[in-house]
Amino acid sequence: MKIPLPNKKLIILIILAFKCTIGYAGKVSKAFEALQAYNYFKAKDLFEKALNDESIAAHYGLSIIYSRNDNPFYNIDTAFVYIIKAENDIKTEKEKQKQSLYEDYQLNERTIDSLKQVIYQTAFNKIQQENSITAYEKYISFYQGSPLKDRAVELRNQRAYLSAMSQNSESAYKEFLQKYPDSKQAIEAKIKYEETLFHSITLSQTIESYAVFIKQYPQSPYEKEAEDSIYAKQTNKNTIAQFSQFLKQFPTNHHASEAWEKLYQLYTQNLKPENYIDFLLEYPEYPNKDRITRAYMAAKSNYFPAKQNDKWGYIYEDGSIAIPFQYEATEACTEGLCAVWKEGKAGFIKKDGEVIVDFIYNDVDAFNEGLAIVQLGDLYGLIDKLGQVILPFEYDEISSFHEGLCAVSKNDLYGYVNTKGEMVIPCKYDNAEDFSEGLAHIQLDEKTGYINTKGDTVIACKYDWGENFKNGLARVKKDDLFGLIDKTGKEIIPCEYNGIDAFNEGFALVVKDDKFGFIDTTGTLKVAIKYDYTASIQLKSGFIKGTARINKKDKAGLIRSNGKEILAPNYYDDMSVLSDSLIAFKRKGKWGYIDTLNKRIINYQYDYAGDFINGMAKVKKGEKAGIINKKNHPIIPFEFDDVEIISSNLIQLKKNQKIGFNTRDNQIILPIDFDKIEWIDKNSILLMRNEKIAYYSFEKSNFIWKEDGFYDTTN
Repeated sequence: MKIPLPNKKLIILIILAFKCTIGYAGKVSKAFEALQAYNYFKAKDLFEKALNDESIAAHYGLSIIYSRNDNPFYNIDTAFVYIIKAENDIKTEKEKQKQSLYEDYQLNERTIDSLKQVIYQTAFNKIQQENSITAYEKYISFYQGSPLKDRAVELRNQRAYLSAMSQNSESAYKEFLQKYPDSKQAIEAKIKYEETLFHSITLSQTIESYAVFIKQYPQSPYEKEAEDSIYAKQTNKNTIAQFSQFLKQFPTNHHASEAWEKLYQLYTQNLKPENYIDFLLEYPEYPNKDRITRAYMAAKSNYFPAKQNDKWGYIYEDGSIAIPFQYEATEACTEGLCAVWKEGKAGFIKKDGEVIVDFIYNDVDAFNEGLAIVQLGDLYGLIDKLGQVILPFEYDEISSFHEGLCAVSKNDLYGYVNTKGEMVIPCKYDNAEDFSEGLAHIQLDEKTGYINTKGDTVIACKYDWGENFKNGLARVKKDDLFGLIDKTGKEIIPCEYNGIDAFNEGFALVVKDDKFGFIDTTGTLKVAIKYDYTASIQLKSGFIKGTARINKKDKAGLIRSNGKEILAPNYYDDMSVLSDSLIAFKRKGKWGYIDTLNKRIINYQYDYAGDFINGMAKVKKGEKAGIINKKNHPIIPFEFDDVEIISSNLIQLKKNQKIGFNTRDNQIILPIDFDKIEWIDKNSILLMRNEKIAYYSFEKSNFIWKEDGFYDTTN
């Protein structure tokens, strides 16, 4: 291919100048004349012969020949060699000779430089068309003084970088950086080198490959990404074992703090005091031992919700503040977590005050078996003790877990999920109840049947009603009659009774045609169906401590489980079962007490008579209640609206809708001055008065804590 000469006009002008100024027929003059006539062979021959005598002009002339692409001698590199020789020679020439050159040939440093610039440009155009690294490298090294050298360097670097990019390998980028460290592309090449190096070493994407990369290139910008990948892969199942192994193998990983937190939360998620001790024993290198101490102390302490200035918090059993008053509402702590409300949203905190579930839910239930039902918007889901969503918010109802499954409702259909949030039994039933003894009763097309925990139908949907199994038996209803089935669906008792009460002490009351008797768990009739079934019998049905009430012709009696009548139903209008060796009876509208030998212990004189408990019984005269002992001596006078025996020396009193407490000796413990009470445990009680609250300990006989403004009338 012929490469055009950009400054060809300049060369022609130079030749014309020679023709006009040369006045003798020397070799050089004749050579320029031949050159003007495009007789390149003759011109070349003459110039070469004049190299010794007139080297500057001869070199110059030869440079012109080799720089033109319209002759067979065209070679731009050779042209450059000759022009440089001409340039070097003229530099050492004396001024007189320089003057002579100019006068003879119009040749001086300027005309030589002009041709040199033409050669530079021509050579550059040539390599630019070739556009190869080799061509650019040659130009840069050969044409040292070219003003286009920097541009050639740029183009060479650009071409070399494109080549490296096409290979896109760490070796290609490394080679580029080694060869061209000062190039404009070096910064980007360095980035690409680090990237491809990282991906080449970690191509297998295994934990081992990332670890090797970090060891070999600890200063790499991809070191953090390698650590991220190690952490993600090592802990992908979110287990204690995984986090423990991660911390053992990679203690300096920037996720170490996060791993410690996850390990701590997983290990102690049961929130029991022993969990914290065990954690510290197993992981003595845990960096926050003070946290363990605080959590342990909190876990082993009992907390009571308390209110101050309309804000809720928690107090310890001794009344000191456990969690400051900062919440809109609080509930009792269960399984180590406390439900609290803030800005209208519910969340959970640990007993050390740490927020474990953010305040994002509309409502929450207490944790049960490590899970809590929570409401988000109008739908319900399940979360675990770490706040992770176990069951998404897609359900209209969620029941509590029983035997590892809970019933859920979606689009008016019911199914079951397990504790992992997996749908075990699809939502396809019209109703579904809790599992009991491996079976749950469900409803389809208004009929009840039973399924097992796999969703298999064990008892077909053919009953109008059914209940949970207890001790292998369940009551069912069909065509308004009741029967009894076992877990295989076998009818122990066909549906032929008007009613069957729940079993108690191994016996159940059965009703047929307004008469009742008792069956045992095999369905065998143990007490004949011959007694009158009345409303009072319904309220007092069943055996209690081996005796049951019977009724005949409006008279009450007692019977043992063997069918033997203790007291025949022929004298008393009503009676209760045996309690504390005495039996309450009713005669002529009044109540009294007899013993098992039918000996009258307390004559009938009361309008109500309760069971004896700890030698005391609640009785009423008119509308007023009191407490008597077995000698019929009043322990608590008849001046209260209601009384309740709490323990052997604690009586709850109610009067004018106020509540208080006395001893059995009628000594005041707490005056009748409280609007509402709530038992916290057997020894502690929450008292409410005028919307203020306080806690009182019966064991210590003093107030544990009182809200500001709670008026204590005991002082």
